[in-house]
Amino acid sequence: MPYVTHCICENRSFQEIVDWATTHNTTDLGLIRETFGCTGHCGICKPYIQYALATGVVRVPYPCPDLPGQHQEPAWASYSPAPKRFTP
Repeated sequence: MPYVTHCICENRSFQEIVDWATTHNTTDLGLIRETFGCTGHCGICKPYIQYALATGVVRVPYPCPDLPGQHQEPAWASYSPAPKRFTP
C-alpha cells in the first residue's frame, strides 16, 4: 500500500507539521498555510494534513481515508489545468 508523508510543493513532512501544530496547540489550516505554505499551492496535501492532524498518523495511506463521519472530495476532483495554446 502506498503512503503519503509530505507536502510535495513545499517539501515539508507531515511529522514536522503535526509536531509544530501540537506545540502551538492548533489545527488551523490557514495558520499552517501561512507558516509552511502547505495547502496553498496544488492542494493535494490538504486532506492528508487534515487526517494527520486529526489522528496523529503521519504516514497516511493513499488514497486518503475519510475522517470519521466526514467524506472528503479528493483535491484532484476540482483540478482543471489551464488550456494550452497551440502556437505554430
